[in-house]
Amino acid sequence: MKKLKNLLINSKKELLFKKVKKDQLPEIIKFINFNLNINITKKFYLWRYFFEGSFNSFVCLAQNKIIAHVGFTKYRTGNSNKYLYSRHSSVVSKKFRNKKIYSKLVEYSLKKLKNLDTLLLWPNKNNNKKNINSIKKKNLFNITNRFIFFKNKNENKNINKLKKFKEIEIIRRYLKINNNIHIIHKNIGYIKQRYFHLNNNKYYYHEFYNRSFAVFTKNKSDNEYVLIDLIGDKNKKNSHIEYLIKNLSFYYSINIKKKLKPSKFIDTGVRFNLICITNKNMKLKNYDIHLADTDTFLKIR
Repeated sequence: MKKLKNLLINSKKELLFKKVKKDQLPEIIKFINFNLNINITKKFYLWRYFFEGSFNSFVCLAQNKIIAHVGFTKYRTGNSNKYLYSRHSSVVSKKFRNKKIYSKLVEYSLKKLKNLDTLLLWPNKNNNKKNINSIKKKNLFNITNRFIFFKNKNENKNINKLKKFKEIEIIRRYLKINNNIHIIHKNIGYIKQRYFHLNNNKYYYHEFYNRSFAVFTKNKSDNEYVLIDLIGDKNKKNSHIEYLIKNLSFYYSINIKKKLKPSKFIDTGVRFNLICITNKNMKLKNYDIHLADTDTFLKIR
């Protein structure tokens, strides 16, 4: 009987792929929380995957039960007719893993995403799919960063008290001069959505000679600062980071190919992996991932 049931579930007729609808949210959130051992809320889910009246998330059902989910956060690009999609909340029920269900769900999803220009994937050991048949783009970048900690024994007491990022106006002038390399287009819309829509997340900032703006949050495990974004003049980026290293203890994500003096940092052993598939001609050699673009340091309640 069990063999027959498995055969039925594995057949194409028994697998149903659908775009998420609002009335499914209670069941979807329960499924995600149980399988990922997290505790997201309806507010968080809507914030992440609901864009201009439509969900950019998808499920696979077997016998009317959700067995897999994938969500895409949608961002505007410099081209008003094209969008960047960043994949998050990928999960398959343990009973149905290693049956290519996740691959089929991703392929189905990508066909439903409108005006796709750039796709970001954040692979781990459970969702390391790299070959995507339904998307044909010019460039593919496979990026790995290491998560490091700069420990400063003689912290400057003034800089240690970073200012709270509570007013959006402070960053406008830096957006105007911003020429740092960002895969996700950083404009005022991004800033509002990322930093001002979830009240339970706290952010801090540091300004460097009115040319570079650094955004920080706190690491959940040890309450140390994490540098998650840099906006402004790219010619000031390295000088700004060097200044911070001399005056502050903080975490940072840096390309694994970059060489630093071992005495300057502690390698946590954590790695951030990013696959970028795009039509754009980007210069992403030795790219430092902006951790604001991930879900890692978000409080989900």
